[in-house]
Formats: sequence, structure tokens, C-alpha cells
Amino acid sequence: MKEQLAHLLEMAQRPNIGIQVIPAGAPVYVSSGFALLGQADGTNVAYVDGAAGHGQLIRPPQQVHRLAVRFDQIRGDALPVSDSEKLICALMEQM
Repeated sequence: MKEQLAHLLEMAQRPNIGIQVIPAGAPVYVSSGFALLGQADGTNVAYVDGAAGHGQLIRPPQQVHRLAVRFDQIRGDALPVSDSEKLICALMEQM
């Protein structure tokens, strides 16, 4: 696990990556992972993870918007990037 945490810190140094840790007690209730995807034509879609490769592409704008709002709620409960990196470093020191 220490190597995984080190890899996260290494990736966090890239200009296009920001890592935010969601505290264990945060009220985040998501039954599966999802990704929001912006397309070149300006439309947005979402992808919701599913077991055994049975994920689902979401296209209706209202559904995509709901997931975008949920993402913002989750991100609001996450630690800031600098605090997340400090937490990862502290966890590594404990190992």
C-alpha cells in the first residue's frame, strides 16, 4: 500500500492531476463510480460503472446534470488538494 500511496503523490505532481481524499466520515452515498465526459461538440455525457463490464453511457442532459451536481457535492466533502497530499504523506510515515 505504501507504494500505491507513493504513486498517488507522484501523479499529483502532474499539472493535470489533483488528488482529493474524501474523509471516512463524509456523507457520500454513491452506489457506483461514474465519470463525466465533455465532448468536442460541447455536449456532455456520463459513464456509470457496472459489474463485469456492464457500465452504462448516460446521454440525457437532465441525467448528466444530476450526476454533475452529485460530483460537486462529493467534491465539496473532499479535503483540499494540499490537505489530501499531507494526509497521504502522514499515512506513509505510519507504515
